[in-house]
Amino acid sequence: MLVETKVRFDTLERLLVELAPLRIHMAPKEENSRWLELEEPTEFQPIPGRGLRIATHGRARFEIGGIPLQFRIKRIQIVLEPVIRVRGGRPELAFGIDIEDGDLGGIPSLLETMVLKRVNKALTPKASKMVWKFGESLTRSFALPDRMEPEQRFGMKVDRGEIEVTAEDFTYRMYVDPRILRDGPLPEIGDEDGDDDLKSPATQEALTKMVALNREV
Repeated sequence: MLVETKVRFDTLERLLVELAPLRIHMAPKEENSRWLELEEPTEFQPIPGRGLRIATHGRARFEIGGIPLQFRIKRIQIVLEPVIRVRGGRPELAFGIDIEDGDLGGIPSLLETMVLKRVNKALTPKASKMVWKFGESLTRSFALPDRMEPEQRFGMKVDRGEIEVTAEDFTYRMYVDPRILRDGPLPEIGDEDGDDDLKSPATQEALTKMVALNREV
């Protein structure tokens, strides 16, 4: 079973504008030691087959050699790139943030290159934890009505997913394997022909009364 969702880039752009300003911590938030702060994006450019390029400005805090550095970013160009990967046998959707270019303003170019390289490393999905474990969160089972015998559950397992990036949108597809999970066999009632109840005296008496009642009506 295929479930497909499309997110148009104009919708994504609106969401990113609403999300800003945004501070992304590259270490535990309580440490407040490494972070990247982004203001409202000023440029958007879809990259078919990859993601969405964004230009903005902001601030950053980092440490090199134990020395804390905090600086303003005059301009930064990043690519938001969604990818499907498999961890522990289950698919997940990860969002990478790749810094293509940056102007840190007033920082020597050698140090600027070093800082951007380290920030890029800290923004990988593994480090930033920008991951949706949809294979785990959407693999579920639900009990069917208790008037059904035997007890059964409807289950679904998400096997895999795909991301397609075009000039207009992100298309996210996930493949769901539906199952019926039975709790044992159906309890037997009557003999194999299923007509024991019809042959019983109590049933015959009830049928006779029903026929007589119908005749009176």
